[in-house]
Amino acid sequence: MDFFAEQDKARRTSRWLVLWFALAVLVIVAAVDLVFTVTAHLATDRPIPALPLGFHAGSAGVVLLIVGIGALIRIVKLAKGGEAVAKMVGARAVDPGTRDFHERRLLNVVEEMAIASGLTVPRVYVLDKEQGINAFAAGYSPNEAVVAVNRGTLTQLTRDQLQGVIAHEFSHILHGDMRLNIRLLGWLSGLLGIFVMGRLVIRLGFEADDIRAIIPALLVGGALCVVGYLGVLLGEMIQAAVSRQREFLADASAVQYTRNPDGIGGALRRIGGWGEGTLIDHPNGETLSYICFGAAVKRMADGWFATHPPLAERVRRIYGHEMDVIEAEPPPPAADEIAALDAAAGFAPLVGTKARRGKSRLAPDSVIATVARVTPQHVEQARAFRSGLDERISDALREARGAQSVVAICLLLLEPAQRERQLGLLQRELEADDFARLSGLIAPIEVLGEARQIELADLAVPALRTLDATGRTQFLDRMRRLVLVDNTLSLPELLLFVLVEYRLSQRVTAQRARRLHALPQMSDAASTVISAVAHAAAKETPLAFEQARGQLGARCPQLMLMAADAVGPAQVRAALERLLFLTPMDKPLLIRAAVAAITHDGTVAPRENLMLRALCAALDVPLPPLDPEG
Repeated sequence: MDFFAEQDKARRTSRWLVLWFALAVLVIVAAVDLVFTVTAHLATDRPIPALPLGFHAGSAGVVLLIVGIGALIRIVKLAKGGEAVAKMVGARAVDPGTRDFHERRLLNVVEEMAIASGLTVPRVYVLDKEQGINAFAAGYSPNEAVVAVNRGTLTQLTRDQLQGVIAHEFSHILHGDMRLNIRLLGWLSGLLGIFVMGRLVIRLGFEADDIRAIIPALLVGGALCVVGYLGVLLGEMIQAAVSRQREFLADASAVQYTRNPDGIGGALRRIGGWGEGTLIDHPNGETLSYICFGAAVKRMADGWFATHPPLAERVRRIYGHEMDVIEAEPPPPAADEIAALDAAAGFAPLVGTKARRGKSRLAPDSVIATVARVTPQHVEQARAFRSGLDERISDALREARGAQSVVAICLLLLEPAQRERQLGLLQRELEADDFARLSGLIAPIEVLGEARQIELADLAVPALRTLDATGRTQFLDRMRRLVLVDNTLSLPELLLFVLVEYRLSQRVTAQRARRLHALPQMSDAASTVISAVAHAAAKETPLAFEQARGQLGARCPQLMLMAADAVGPAQVRAALERLLFLTPMDKPLLIRAAVAAITHDGTVAPRENLMLRALCAALDVPLPPLDPEG
């Protein structure tokens, strides 16, 4: 999968959908204008051609206002991204420290897929009352996603089948489907506004004192309900056509990620043999149906209005032939399975889990080719890394205080010369027990090496997100003072800190409506970031920068090397925030340039590996763990 091409394709698909929805709105405008025109003619006996243009403009304005308000209300409600979508159907956030077997297994599978794909670990939700087998991913960007599953998904699937479902949802994340789906929610709500207005007119007619108002209200309100409902059907037909094709792609990607057709295929076959199917018994279930793993509600219409392809067809495409459904429930977990829940399960250890002290080779083309390309090896290695963590680290990552300690250690290990001063700051600010626990985590984290600190920081995010706004602010303020204890800030420190801050902040989420810009329009921001990388990568800064410039070619001729004192933390941070909104097809050019600057001498050190992956994460580019020698 070409991640950048898929992101660009999602943008272009979004534009076409905007056009189709605009046409749907125009049809509704014309239909409602016809209703108002006929009503005015019957009420005043004026000939239809004699009605002023202002009358038609007013009716069109009313429709556009209603549709716009309906869409805006839903979009505002979804401003918090995936969490708002999960809460629409009453989902409960899973406690990172849960001891429930099924929830723990779910968290483990999600963590493994996140590490393997280079994404932050999404917040996980469970729909406790829903016994159907279903799931969905939602959010505005890959690194702000949530994954939600029905209770039936936890209890009715084996681990391999659960992994297949989660891999399917991660495909939606990596292919850019989530943001498009949230927009669809808003647009469909706008189209529904006409139907709602029709019902309101009927209700007001019945509540009127004058009996003569009932008949016109029934006629006008009924006509508006019909027009509004037809508009909603037209909108659903548009989004259903897109949804069906994305489901086939996500099924295929799940097989690619896990190299196990019995995972996703077995889950689909189990759905076929499970009486509850994929249903979600919630008022908002139908609204979310097309973003779910399977259809959330029973529909009277099929074909053009089906949000998902038939189960049998999905299974046939996965296996290449028809397969029977699975009616038998999975066996209950055995005692040894529960005991081994966090064991490595026999996988080979992850390359690079031990600290790399020397330098290795890394090419720009290999980095770009790795972006969002999840392989079975990535998944297996991620499972081995997560389950092979020291027990002290695993325990710390399950609750907020321990997660804060893990992030603090990742930051203080980047500058050994400042470690004593940083530990002094932490000792003064933490409770004695918390500081003792933090001290005990230093050695097991240090042995993993700098290249693994991205994974640790991302594994800490779910627990950190349980902090309230005040707690998050206090934590980030302490981390800021930690990295500035010597009044200087290295680029690796800055990137790792910005990455954690970005994961916990709603600041970027609130700016998702901003326009994307091409690289030539952001040459100053690109110059800032590439210059900072060149200064941090080697003593031969001009040579490193020229290597970077060569990767950009004529796309950004204004790129210029800036002095070290001109690319301080504030400047780099501002530049990163701007470059987050770089067009999808220009981001790989920027990353190629960064890789070329880092590897201008033909090698990459562990710290440079960390710096590159943190830079990609800050740009919303999911880069799986790199094996420079591979």
